[in-house]
Amino acid sequence: MMMDETAAERAVIVGDGFIAGAFATCDLPAQVVLFASGVADSTTKDAAEFEREAALLQAVRQRFADRLLVYLSSCSVADPGRQDSPYALHKRRMEEQLAAWQQPYLVFRLPVVVGPSLHARTLPFVLRDHILAGTPFEIWSGAERFPIDVVDCVRICAYLLRDHALRSRCVDVALRGYAIGEIVRAMERTLGRAAVTREVNRGARVALDNARALAPLLSNQRSVLVGQSGMGKSTLINALLPGA
Repeated sequence: MMMDETAAERAVIVGDGFIAGAFATCDLPAQVVLFASGVADSTTKDAAEFEREAALLQAVRQRFADRLLVYLSSCSVADPGRQDSPYALHKRRMEEQLAAWQQPYLVFRLPVVVGPSLHARTLPFVLRDHILAGTPFEIWSGAERFPIDVVDCVRICAYLLRDHALRSRCVDVALRGYAIGEIVRAMERTLGRAAVTREVNRGARVALDNARALAPLLSNQRSVLVGQSGMGKSTLINALLPGA
């Protein structure tokens, strides 16, 4: 965990896990304090874990009262199938607490972040373990996830941090959504093993505002939008380039 308050001229990263390590390689704005020390397991119901994060977040806010506190939340708070879970409710409370303090903050709601990790308990790693072990598991037919490579995640967040209009709000850092079944089939091809699954009629599509996350990936490049009438090309352009 990095909390060197003497580092007034550089960014501070709180955390020492997978995502914190990825951000440590990035050139963040000097006024930023990035909080990447949240609850790691989205399936946990351990109140002590939630209390630990809440206490640490408060301590960081007090120590760096005038800095821009960037909190990594979760897209699960907007997922109809998961927003009432202990984890999602906790993340929502942390977002509300940041707003209540009325000090500089920004919330990035992250989806499933994928990258090299030995201890991650996110969906891709759990699915991998089940497939390799031949353990049966359920696929929610209505659910979707928005997996993003950790490199793209860091790149997008770093870009958005330089937009001073993005303050005191929550931003979805998500790109394309995939049905859980699609993710499982992709992992089967990668691992060369068949998953033992049972499909159940659960889950729901998630409404996320992913236009902001696309902007950094299109910056300083020539891009072509192709699609049938009514597919949303104009909506996307207006989101990326207001007034265009």
